[in-house]
Amino acid sequence: MDYAWETREFNSDTIISIAEAVERAKAGEGSAGKPLVLADDSDNTGGGAYGDGTNLLRAMIAANLQNAAFHAIFDPAAVQAGIAIGVGNKGRIILGGKHAPEMGGGRSRWRHRLSLLLTAAFAATGLPFLAEAHGSALGRA
Repeated sequence: MDYAWETREFNSDTIISIAEAVERAKAGEGSAGKPLVLADDSDNTGGGAYGDGTNLLRAMIAANLQNAAFHAIFDPAAVQAGIAIGVGNKGRIILGGKHAPEMGGGRSRWRHRLSLLLTAAFAATGLPFLAEAHGSALGRA
């Protein structure tokens, strides 16, 4: 308990702009052994946000990041569209930006070949984490 009190002023959370995050990712992706994962913490559904902002994803694509992964957009309608298109097929998906687009970016329209459709489920039990979640992910080639 003493340590907690002594370090109460320490803050390891540094907030940077999307432009700076993408710039750092671009500078470091060549030397990274694994893909860099970028996430917009202001669009975190765990904090009450909608989770469908597209600004970070657009910036990553504009920077042509080659060794980076985007986490995540909550968009069940886009997942359903991906299921309807089917893996290996080309199709059009309207992704994100359905709730408060002025906050995190508007809808993003995509026409690509769907390369991945992953459905996952997990359950965590016990205090303090009583949760059950189901999710799906889309990927493109």
